[in-house]
Amino acid sequence: MRRFLLDSSLAREEVGWLATMQDPGIRRALEAIHHEPERDWSADEMAKLAAMSRTVFFERFTELVRAAPTRYLTRWRLQRAAHWLLDSDTSIAEIAGRVGYGSEAALGRAFKRECGQSPAAWRSAHRR
Repeated sequence: MRRFLLDSSLAREEVGWLATMQDPGIRRALEAIHHEPERDWSADEMAKLAAMSRTVFFERFTELVRAAPTRYLTRWRLQRAAHWLLDSDTSIAEIAGRVGYGSEAALGRAFKRECGQSPAAWRSAHRR
C-alpha cells in the first residue's frame, strides 16, 4: 500500500494511463480531479466535464483507468493526503479539507479502510 500511496503518477497501477491522455473527455475529467481533489465531485459533474452521458463516461473511464471514477477519486485523495502526511507538519484536519473530506474523522475512516491505520499512525510509521 505504501508504494501505491507514494507513487505520484499512478502509471504502474493504471494499465490504461496513456490511453486516458488520448481521450479528451477523460483527460479533462482527470485533470480536474487532480487539480481540485477537495471539490465535491459527482459523477454527473465529471461526465459533464467530459462532455459525455453519465453512462458513457462511467464505462469509458472504467475501461481506460481500470477503476470507477469515484474509486479513482478516493485513491487520488488518499495519495495526496499521504504526501502531506509525510512531507509536512500540516494538521490532519487541514489535510482532510485539502483533499475533499469534510472532517478529520471522515479522512480517518477512509484512510484506515485503505491503509489499515489512522492517518496519525501512518504518519508516525512512515516518516523519515
